[in-house]
Amino acid sequence: DLGYIKYDYPKNSEFNLSEIYAVLDLYGVKLGAYYSKDTPNVFGEDQDTLYTYVGYKIALPAEVGLDLRFGRNDVNDPAFWSANGDSRESYYEWEAKLTRDFVGVTWGLSYVDTDLSKSECSSWYGYDDLCSATVVASATKTF
Repeated sequence: DLGYIKYDYPKNSEFNLSEIYAVLDLYGVKLGAYYSKDTPNVFGEDQDTLYTYVGYKIALPAEVGLDLRFGRNDVNDPAFWSANGDSRESYYEWEAKLTRDFVGVTWGLSYVDTDLSKSECSSWYGYDDLCSATVVASATKTF
């Protein structure tokens, strides 16, 4: 799968960005890359970013699906500043997601986390609670 995505936030244009991507999905294994040259940060500056990941999808008993993903987000310049003043240009993130189809909807429950500290998260996103472990519930309907 190859494509282009444009994210446009009419009331928060400081978050607008675009990406080109490539994803190879073969026998349950996914390899993906997303590149953006205009990803905004907390300072309102655009950064080149490259997100790469490997994922795996498997069917479990009772028609439950398990999706696993491990990714790395790289930016062009030092961007993630720790409380002691050290910086880095990349971080890792991961997700484990259980899914099940029921009444025409795919229901999901994910555990998502990163290796960013609160100060590193705040230095990029402006908030310190966006990068810690999170459980996400989802419902998806395809037309």
